[in-house]
Amino acid sequence: WFSNCLFMIFPLISPFASRGVSGTPSSGYDADAQAFFDRVTAATGSTSTLEKNAVNQLVLDLKNYGIWSKRKVIYPYVGSSAASCAQNLASSSFTGIFTTGFSFASSGISGVSAYMRTGFNPNVEGLAYNDNSIGFYSRSTNQNTGEYDCGCGNTSGSALFDLCCRRSGNTSIYDSANSPNNRLNVSNSNSGGFFLGKANSSTAKLYRAGTEIGTKAMSVRSMPNYELYSYGFNEQNTTIYYSTRDCAFFWIGFGLTDTEAANLSTAVQTFQTTLSRQV
Repeated sequence: WFSNCLFMIFPLISPFASRGVSGTPSSGYDADAQAFFDRVTAATGSTSTLEKNAVNQLVLDLKNYGIWSKRKVIYPYVGSSAASCAQNLASSSFTGIFTTGFSFASSGISGVSAYMRTGFNPNVEGLAYNDNSIGFYSRSTNQNTGEYDCGCGNTSGSALFDLCCRRSGNTSIYDSANSPNNRLNVSNSNSGGFFLGKANSSTAKLYRAGTEIGTKAMSVRSMPNYELYSYGFNEQNTTIYYSTRDCAFFWIGFGLTDTEAANLSTAVQTFQTTLSRQV
């Protein structure tokens, strides 16, 4: 009788009961990853358990590397639908808008004469010629065409922010606020992998698959005051240079150190490998 009374007063707590950890919801996922999954669900999208685990690990890796605070926009392109792929992992802002012409799959997105509006204006959001980064994971390894994978700017080239994995003539391009002064135009014959342009201090660098392929000293210039598009270039609110590459990840952020750039590339490659869509 006495033991029964104790049980009624102090109910047994199972050691296997779900317990929330500081910063971690009861699902076991990181709070920022779970918030992303919730946005996907609210938009009538969905993600598989494998995708959730991969996204969660990506967030943990970025935080462990000290890079999470540098992010502004992260599109992991998971969920195989426009609703899912439009969601920004970095925050509830900058939900993407796809024009017609896109296809969505477990491997990411692809488009023909299509572009994605990000709602992100680099000038308004505080990026600077010497404090920015932009990344695009291309799964198309042998594409040599006259296209830009993301960017915005004016017709004169005095204010540009963009990235091109590989253009005609076997060159990769990164413009950190200006061309030609702050343009990196690098010989490159492989359009596959994670391309990352980054600027800090007064130096711009371009990476492919974690390896530096170009560097350039910069001069002071203003960032463009236009919305940045993915899968094309927004030239004063007119879309040109549509991309047709398969894309599996897109990043916009503040400037990165060389170590942070290498760690970001590692985290992104780990993410793609988990999803079996790495190149």
